[in-house]
Amino acid sequence: MQKSGNVDQFRAAMDECKWRYEHYGARASVRGYEYGVLAIKNCFLVAGGGLFFVPTMVGLSENVDLGYAIYAGVAFANAVLFSLLINYVAHWNWMLHEQVWILRFDLERIQVRLSYGRAYSADPKGSVKLEADVLNTNNWINRTFLLPHIFAVIVVVSLGFGAMYLYSAFGISGEAL
Repeated sequence: MQKSGNVDQFRAAMDECKWRYEHYGARASVRGYEYGVLAIKNCFLVAGGGLFFVPTMVGLSENVDLGYAIYAGVAFANAVLFSLLINYVAHWNWMLHEQVWILRFDLERIQVRLSYGRAYSADPKGSVKLEADVLNTNNWINRTFLLPHIFAVIVVVSLGFGAMYLYSAFGISGEAL
């Protein structure tokens, strides 16, 4: 027969485990969404603005080099496409963060049950599988962490080339400045 204090300690440990999951784990996807939306909106705003600016200016101008204007459009379109990739990979990364918190919550509940003598026959086996799943998910988090940053550099380079080609299309060069 178990003591009442042991039951209370078990409940407190399980409540703490649940609070940690709800406070840190479940909110990870919300934070990721907010940060991702801010970054992606800015990428789309700049790249999309450049993409739509090129045909407008070409239509309004009499002296334009269409070759450079096309290169500028391609560079801005490239920036928009890589912005989409940033969005997808960042979303994927934060989904993995949320998934790892769910796995850790399950693993911590097993460990709490084991420490209070409330283990089930499937717990040790489930614990090993959960630990492997956490490790695998963390590996995917690490893989998907750098991709948005690499893609962001590509977006910035594409925007730079787009601006350079756009100025060249209208005959504006660094010498004129």
